[in-house]
Amino acid sequence: MKLQSELRTADSWNNHQVDKLHASIVAEFLECPDESSQKAAIEFVKYLNFKGLDNENYSYLMEFFLHEKDEVIKAFLGDGKIFSSLKKLLKNDILIGLCFRLLQRLTPGVAFEDTIETIVTILNSNYLDPVAGFEIFPLDVENLNSLARYLDKKKPQSNKINRIILDILADIGELSSRDQDERELFEIGLRANMMRNGYFDNRISMGEVVPGPLLVNNS
Repeated sequence: MKLQSELRTADSWNNHQVDKLHASIVAEFLECPDESSQKAAIEFVKYLNFKGLDNENYSYLMEFFLHEKDEVIKAFLGDGKIFSSLKKLLKNDILIGLCFRLLQRLTPGVAFEDTIETIVTILNSNYLDPVAGFEIFPLDVENLNSLARYLDKKKPQSNKINRIILDILADIGELSSRDQDERELFEIGLRANMMRNGYFDNRISMGEVVPGPLLVNNS
């Protein structure tokens, strides 16, 4: 394992290096190349579900949202405990930044829907007050793209993921009413409104408001 080899050359390990080593070992364990390892992975994430997420461990455990096996993700998120604990976490730039990075790394139409719903719910709670949310994490156009790419025009507005993302964009869109002297807030608000309107406008595709390659299986 490359990371372990690199660490052996160091005189000592700091906490960050140890965390990276733990994450790399678990990532290999969860690759599930055969049925027996998949069963083991499911039992492992059930234990993580039992332990729950808190302000100390979420940055590590949320990496499990990237797992591609639906059975493993269902075992991790299925009973709603992880979802409930995430809503209680202290909102800070680390948590919100992690949510955006996960959205960038996951794939629309492929990622487990409960995973996307959980992530966008956290973002929604942060930007209900867009000014306060922006102070916690000053999102940029790239962040908005990573969010809006999960809007699916093939599904109705009432679809859970569509509804939450549209709500987030509407809240952020309120920033467009700010004084233009607050240029950064004003432009992000305009961009959010453009993306939201793109969903409702049947004359255009989402690829006209979000860079096409980001949409993958979306329209």
